[in-house]
Amino acid sequence: MRAQAYWRSLIDEEVSRLARLTNQILQTAGLDQKQIQICPELIHVYEFLNMCQREANALTGGDRLQIINETGGDLLWADPSLLQMALTQFLDNASKYATPASPIVFRATCHNGEAIFSITNEGSSISDEDKTRIFDRFYRCPDSKHKASGTGIGLSIARQIAHAHQGRTWVISDDQTRKTSFFLALPQPSEAKRNG
Repeated sequence: MRAQAYWRSLIDEEVSRLARLTNQILQTAGLDQKQIQICPELIHVYEFLNMCQREANALTGGDRLQIINETGGDLLWADPSLLQMALTQFLDNASKYATPASPIVFRATCHNGEAIFSITNEGSSISDEDKTRIFDRFYRCPDSKHKASGTGIGLSIARQIAHAHQGRTWVISDDQTRKTSFFLALPQPSEAKRNG
């Protein structure tokens, strides 16, 4: 019975992984063809983080995830489903490449008219050359291919979603601390949108 439960669990895990991969490919194709409709709405960043927390805990193992909200009562004009999808790509990436049991920090802050989300993990660093290409579709850092499975699609999806919102993405990786942070920044709503 234990063997059957083990194999059933393994099969369920693989089915889930393939479903996520298929969804990534379909979302990327849709974004490329501009078929995905961006449906922005006024979002309270605090409430959005609470909405993300359950899936974020599932991806990272829960205990190691730290969510830091430095936004207060700030608002964001965005499509919540697509924004969550982009940040899920960052979280998935962090959980795959982080040193086992090390913390993963999910931070939200607002600065200079932007809402900025970042996911930081401890693990291997990313070279300067790879930083310029890591958001390209299908690109994977040479070292990463031996550390975790992946397709090189997830980060390109995050960048496309950010661009669809007039936002941006970038990465900072420190060789000495072995910490890597992926950032997604979106413009905050104008007063007209806040009051509309």
